[in-house]
Amino acid sequence: MSVEDELAVPETVWRTPIPAEGREGAPAPAFWLFGAHGGAGVSTLTRVMLPAGDCMRRWPSGHSSESPLVVIVSRTHGAGLSAAHRQIARYHPQGAVPARLVFAGLITIPDAPGKLPPEMRHHLALVADAARKAGGEHWHLPWIEEWRTCPREDLPRWHPRDRPMVGRSRIASDHGAQPPLEVIEAGQALIRRASDVIAQNTLSTERNVS
Repeated sequence: MSVEDELAVPETVWRTPIPAEGREGAPAPAFWLFGAHGGAGVSTLTRVMLPAGDCMRRWPSGHSSESPLVVIVSRTHGAGLSAAHRQIARYHPQGAVPARLVFAGLITIPDAPGKLPPEMRHHLALVADAARKAGGEHWHLPWIEEWRTCPREDLPRWHPRDRPMVGRSRIASDHGAQPPLEVIEAGQALIRRASDVIAQNTLSTERNVS
């Protein structure tokens, strides 16, 4: 796959509910991770975050049977941030996605270890600001060296019922027992947002019925 193919942004929306490939028998995703470009890190995050689903680089259809919550994921290189910015703009201000969808925010993942150069920090700040103006949050995850060589099936898993290990207990544990706190905090925030959306939809339905 060429660099151009990897970073291409498909201008597509699912016309049907997202196929449950690899999720058979599992609970329906509480939120969807939308890779702004190839190699954004969605397959890793959906393995680690049990409530997450991969919408396979297409906006969900907005079907009532699935979560309307969408999170855009990108790496912090220039092309990745630009791709994320374009997809955020499709939601707001363009309104070019199904009306039922809710943009929850942006997850950025370092494309290399170390600090971002000043121009990339500025670019990241602009895209994060666009995410907030669109009604979402921004979560910047750390570079996780161990995950570069870790087989997918050996990645740590996180469930909302898991209690984060902190302090000595975290230091003493196997580094693969839980993902970094930044990943857990993003997951917790998304679960809270999903609960809020469900509550709002329930209230709206009750009002319509009455």
